[in-house]
Order: sequence, then C-alpha cells, then structure tokens
Amino acid sequence: MSFRGARPSYFIDNIHGFCCWENVLMVYSAVSVTYLVRGLLMKLLSTTAAAAIVLLGAQAASAATYNFKELADGNVYGESAYDSLTVGDVTVTATKNGNEALVYLDADNAGMGVCGSLLSGASLGANGSSGANVCSDSSDDSIQWQSDESLTFTANDDGFYFGSIWFNHNHDGTALDETDWEWEISSDLFATYSIYFADLISDDISNGQGASGDDWRFDLDYFLTAGSYVTFEMIAGPNAYVSGISAVPLPAAGWLLLGGLGGLAAMKRRKKAA
Repeated sequence: MSFRGARPSYFIDNIHGFCCWENVLMVYSAVSVTYLVRGLLMKLLSTTAAAAIVLLGAQAASAATYNFKELADGNVYGESAYDSLTVGDVTVTATKNGNEALVYLDADNAGMGVCGSLLSGASLGANGSSGANVCSDSSDDSIQWQSDESLTFTANDDGFYFGSIWFNHNHDGTALDETDWEWEISSDLFATYSIYFADLISDDISNGQGASGDDWRFDLDYFLTAGSYVTFEMIAGPNAYVSGISAVPLPAAGWLLLGGLGGLAAMKRRKKAA
C-alpha cells in the first residue's frame, strides 16, 4: 500500500488496516512531520521570492536618471554627434530612412536626437561646452517622422531595468504640438506597439516625477537582458528629442533571482495542472 500524498486523516479513517495503535501513531506522526516540513519549506521559498521582488523593486526605485539635456548643455559632452553613445549600461544607436545615422546631443534644453551626417570639418565625439552645431543640417538633429528616424537603446553587460523615457519638442518649428505625437516601440522581447499623447505624463525630468514642465514621460518598466534592445521611432507629430531615460543595471545575482522566481512559477503551474 502506498501512502504518498495521503493526509493524516486517512490513517485514522482506515485504522483497521494496521496491526496496532503504535503503528498508527508512528505513521501519523511521520506524515504530520512530512507536511510540517513541506509547509516550512514552501513558506521559506515564498519568503525568498518576496525578498527577491523587494530587492528588484528597490533597485528599480533607485534607478539612475540619464538626463540628455544636461549632457548636451554641459561642459563634457556638449553639442556632439556619435556613431553610438554609451551611457552607463546602455548603448544608443540611431537610424534615418532605414540606414545608420548619428546619435546627436543638441544643446539649449533639447536633448538627444538623430543626425544624418556631420557638418563639413566637424568630428565625432564630445565637443565640450562650445554649443556649436556639428550636424550638416541644423534643423535635422531632432527625431523626425518624415525621415523614419529612430533611437535604439541596447543593454550592455548584465542588462538593466528600463524604467522610463522622457520626450520634448523644445526646438520644433512646426505648428504641431505634443498632442499629435505617435511613437512606435519595438524590441526583441515583445511585440511592436504604438503610444500616443494620452499615454504620456507631463513631468519635468530635471525636477523629478510629477513636476510640470516641458517634458513628457512614458513608463516602460522593462527588464532588458544583455544584448536586448528597445527602439523608439517617430510615426507622427512634431519633431522631438529624448530628454532622458531612467535605468539601473542589474547584477548577475538579480537575473538569478528572476530565474528562481520563474522556476517557482513553473512549479506552481505544473502542480495546478496535475
């Protein structure tokens, strides 16, 4: 006879199947201990999972904010162009009309945009605090839907938590405003989708969340593994810049914890299916 999976009450209800009370009490005690140990183990796993979630949440809450407007207006990067730009654990690349383009930092409260080519005599890389234009067309340093321009953010090393992204149209010369915006977001991790003005939150990146200003925030809340990316392409609306992003690197331990949580979820699903 197999007792695996039987509850203690089974042995009381079927007492006639045992030779004596001593055996009944011994088996009852053994099964009770088994259930007690299993309960403690599951509680420990649940506590560990909760701790993992708290840890990852704490990392997300302390996400670093990379303010591209400040980089462009500062005395290190300045107004400048790059084949690719790495900030923290994120590498940014650009495209225009389906071809590789330059990542551009535009000064005077603009931020990050896309440039097709350099001005004659200009060079790639940091430009200090000069504030001088280095794009061949000074009006082509933002993100424009007419040219199918996009910026791609790729995770380096162990990956990172991509919290939010901020947009602005401070240097746009058209009659359009942000209510006409449409962005397409694509990635190797999820299906492509679009966001609109109604999905954005008025939030000045320099003054913290909730402060009104000239920036508009979209909350992503994605965990990107090393090599994974998220691309933002302008579909409609006024020319725009990326004011900045919030991102925090995830150590290898963080991914192990996420893997453990995934394993626990899979075990739970298998148990329900059984």
